[in-house]
Amino acid sequence: MDTEESKFGQKPSMAGEASQAVSDAYDKTSQVVGGSYDQAMSYGRENPAKMTLIAFGIGVGVGLLLVAAGSRGSRSGRFTQPLIEALQDIAGEYFG
Repeated sequence: MDTEESKFGQKPSMAGEASQAVSDAYDKTSQVVGGSYDQAMSYGRENPAKMTLIAFGIGVGVGLLLVAAGSRGSRSGRFTQPLIEALQDIAGEYFG
């Protein structure tokens, strides 16, 4: 019976530690996402033309991905992959 009691005694502690770890991870993630959002918004206010072009490029890229996903085996896959990679590089340059 001593082993069962020690197991039961450890479970709430482990559950509390897991809950605390999840809470800490959530707090850190929300801080990083909030900071990134604020940075993107201030960049957009300072550079509206660039931000518009970036948004347009992302829209074109997503549209090409949807077309490529709908038509497997077509030639569009050859063109969409390099375009998507180029758009990722451009977005990474501005937001990275």
